[in-house]
Amino acid sequence: MESRENEPAMLSRNNVRMEQRNLILGRTALFDGASEKDMTPLIDMTLEAGPAAASMARKSLSAIADKVPSETFEDVRLLVSELVTNSVRHSGLRSGDDVRVGFVVRMNKSCLRVEVADAGKGFEKTVTPAMPDQQSGWGLQIVERLSDRWGVGGESDAGSTVWFEIDL
Repeated sequence: MESRENEPAMLSRNNVRMEQRNLILGRTALFDGASEKDMTPLIDMTLEAGPAAASMARKSLSAIADKVPSETFEDVRLLVSELVTNSVRHSGLRSGDDVRVGFVVRMNKSCLRVEVADAGKGFEKTVTPAMPDQQSGWGLQIVERLSDRWGVGGESDAGSTVWFEIDL
């Protein structure tokens, strides 16, 4: 695994505008050595922060099923489910609020990148070892193991972005 330290901020108060149905993400990071213009946006949607969000995000991935190897596709589905679920459960957002979870999938010939953003409280990037009998708390360990890179964008009053990349 490559180092994930010193990743550029992905979200700040100045480059985020939340509207009732829109979440606009400022994207300035490099994607596997490529600029954003080299990454084709395949999915860009907002999800209601509620129980159906992870399922809707997984279903939307059918748009990339023929663009990545099947094993990679299943890993992406699992990782998307984890990040969207974490966003809904731990961001402080509530079902029915006028806040949304932003979900973006970008790809170039060598890398697939997924970003999940919300207006929640954010968190520090840490992976705490889960105990074998622990019923929850495995999500970020799964992200750490299955992705090639992952990180947390800039936390602010506007929220946070969590992203992962998988090399193709």
